Amino acid sequence: TPAGLSGGQRSVSKYPHKLALDVYTHSIVAFRLTLVSDTSVDVAMLLRDVMTPLPMRAGWGQDMAWPYPGIPKTLVAELAGYEVADLPFFPIETVTTDHGPVYKNHHLIEAQRVIGANILPARVLRPTDKQAVERAFSGIQSLLLEMLLGWRGIDTADRGEDPEADAVLTVAQAEHLIATWVVKIWQNRKFGEYGPCWDPGGDHSPNTLFAAAMAQGGFSLEIPRPELYYELLPAHHVKIHRARGVKIL
Repeated sequence: TPAGLSGGQRSVSKYPHKLALDVYTHSIVAFRLTLVSDTSVDVAMLLRDVMTPLPMRAGWGQDMAWPYPGIPKTLVAELAGYEVADLPFFPIETVTTDHGPVYKNHHLIEAQRVIGANILPARVLRPTDKQAVERAFSGIQSLLLEMLLGWRGIDTADRGEDPEADAVLTVAQAEHLIATWVVKIWQNRKFGEYGPCWDPGGDHSPNTLFAAAMAQGGFSLEIPRPELYYELLPAHHVKIHRARGVKIL
């Protein structure tokens, strides 16, 4: 399944964030929030998140648990080691990225080689190559962030007197809020007239399209081994100099 990556600092949030979107089903399969600008390690771990089942969290009901047909949730939970949430995961076949410097980092190129993904940078001045990812950012803004207390608006003229005093979210709270919204709302939202070309009159959502893809082509139940976490970290070689001591980087 192809996946698209994009991200950046937006006026809707104080946190830089990265997003991975499944192009076919428009599922938000992974995202990352950080306090500082994203690094190649953040993007590498985002790719790992795409391949890893999302665990159920405190306060989530069974309506947010693994629902996809053909594979019982007990089997997925047994392989993963925990109860799995209602969010697709899969081995990455192709990754389309923009031309940010973080995507051209040598460490990230090596991480994608370890994963076995094909790297497909978007063409210059061709926004259609990753329009679905950018549209997802707009959807998160209009469907979620604009509804929150402390919304700062796109234009400074639209802001209140002191929006920061209305509400404050930590990174952990913001991440939990977005994860809950993605699993419960985004994955079940109806496409309506924007449904797939093979069933334009159907009642489809990202979850139903993923289930249809599983029924058509099967599903490779592959869960990354724990060692992959360390394999995706950058390697710093240590040099021992007799006169100067130990050198790292």
